[in-house]
Amino acid sequence: KASDEKLQGITYFSRSTAQKAETRASWNYWDVVTSAGVVAVCILFYIYFW
Repeated sequence: KASDEKLQGITYFSRSTAQKAETRASWNYWDVVTSAGVVAVCILFYIYFW
């Protein structure tokens, strides 16, 4: 069985505070806008070709 140290940070709920801060610092407003745009285009294609 793996130790708790090896399992730390593998799942979403086992992240440390430092890992949460690092993840949050890795994206910004433009990343969210771009992702929303890509999702919107996918939805529009899906609706158009339905």
